[in-house]
Amino acid sequence: MRMTLRLIVTAAVLTVTSSATAVAATPCSFSPVGTWTGTVTRPGASDQIQLAFGPSGRACLITTMENEVTTSYGAWQQSGFLHFNYKIKEALTDGNGTLLGWIHIDQDAVQQGSAFSSSGTSLVYDLAGNPQGSVTSYVTATKTSSTPLSCAAHS
Repeated sequence: MRMTLRLIVTAAVLTVTSSATAVAATPCSFSPVGTWTGTVTRPGASDQIQLAFGPSGRACLITTMENEVTTSYGAWQQSGFLHFNYKIKEALTDGNGTLLGWIHIDQDAVQQGSAFSSSGTSLVYDLAGNPQGSVTSYVTATKTSSTPLSCAAHS
């Protein structure tokens, strides 16, 4: 009788532990890690983009303008349940591809399943690092893969 009771109690503890572990692992499915396709909108313009977020906190932005593909790099971090922030430094070029300065992108995102929306103010700098202005932009994106692109996958 005593041995049977001990087995029942042990089985109950194992069941509770297994259930708690499964429930605790569920929020991980809301990680932005992976590859996303979306649209960035700012005053007077809207562009298609691709973003990738790596498990190490790396981020990259891929833009295509006039058949020129540009990759910009940065970082992301979780900022709350279903919330994350990403910062990316993007080259600012003219129509001929001449480097004019940099855009420091800073976006706060809210993830809802396989989609997220973000907004933030990007600061624009010339080549000497002098502030040139700012622009507010909005991003909507849909997850296309749970695997990040190679530009964000490395630590």
